[in-house]
Amino acid sequence: MKSSETKRVLVAGASGGVGQFICRQVVRLFGPHSLVVGDYKIERGRKFAKSLGEEVNTRYVNVNNRESINEALDGIDAVIVATQKPKERVWRIVFRALILRFNLN
Repeated sequence: MKSSETKRVLVAGASGGVGQFICRQVVRLFGPHSLVVGDYKIERGRKFAKSLGEEVNTRYVNVNNRESINEALDGIDAVIVATQKPKERVWRIVFRALILRFNLN
């Protein structure tokens, strides 16, 4: 994949068991530059991201905080929610932000 074609994938809940599996697959398929580790425990997220490669980025994502979700979506092309208890509002916030970004309304 050429750098001009790089897509950024945010995995919310990335440090959990399922999230870690998903992150490893994103890195395997698209390279470490494509992965953004999202976690509400930012230091845990950074530690995990570093274990996957220096090019992996980290963002603070708290599913109970709308603003943290909106900020984490900046520059993101795809979102995978791997939190223990995905909440419907997380999906609504993500969909609304992506709809506005791509003028799909």
